[in-house]
Amino acid sequence: MPVPELAVIIPVYNPSKEWADHLLQQFKSFLQVSAETDVQLVIINDGSTNIHFTDEINTVITGFPNTIILQNEQNKGKGYTLRKGVTVIKARYYIVTDVDMPYTTNSMVAVYKSLTDSICDIAAGNRNKEYYHQIHGFRRSLSLLLRTIIKKRLHLFADDTQCGLKGFNETGKQLFLQTTINRYLYDLEFMVKACNHTNIRLQSVPVFLRSGIVLRSMSLKILVQESGNFLKIFLSGNKLYKEK
Repeated sequence: MPVPELAVIIPVYNPSKEWADHLLQQFKSFLQVSAETDVQLVIINDGSTNIHFTDEINTVITGFPNTIILQNEQNKGKGYTLRKGVTVIKARYYIVTDVDMPYTTNSMVAVYKSLTDSICDIAAGNRNKEYYHQIHGFRRSLSLLLRTIIKKRLHLFADDTQCGLKGFNETGKQLFLQTTINRYLYDLEFMVKACNHTNIRLQSVPVFLRSGIVLRSMSLKILVQESGNFLKIFLSGNKLYKEK
């Protein structure tokens, strides 16, 4: 089987009803502006228990019969699931994003172009101030606090580590597979590794949310679970910075 130019890898866990129609619409939009690119869609079910999930998957396969579907029997977390997909799938370039494909088509194209133009090994989406006008409350405060800590204490090239749109080539893939965190902070771990690796070319790419996107709130349970991972990454990243 020929290796595709680009693999778009999407983890899925108990998504909202009719998610498949929205995904198909956004993926078709991306294909229209990337008509000369061989794109492989990859969906990884991270142990979803929604009763309508199978019907939704069938909708995706009907729309794009060559879609690759991978399964976790139990929920393992976003980091684990994406590493599984990146390990199994072979492509020249990779883009990882969320099931609602929340960023504009032009944002996805910009991430892809950063890779194909040989600007970088890792293209990391960077959300501007308008993003924070579209989220509110605790999630907004937490996101801004995290960016401040990353910028002031870890001194990373890209302070927006949690943007759910990233791309990488084979070199970036090998670094991505070195991450160990199974849930949300795999992003931060990945960026810390990238920024402290002398042979990795990292590009921060401005990206924008599509209008009407509603972001899920993060449960207190997950925040508590990830606090230990954050401390581990913070101490490790701060040590690497001081050693430079």
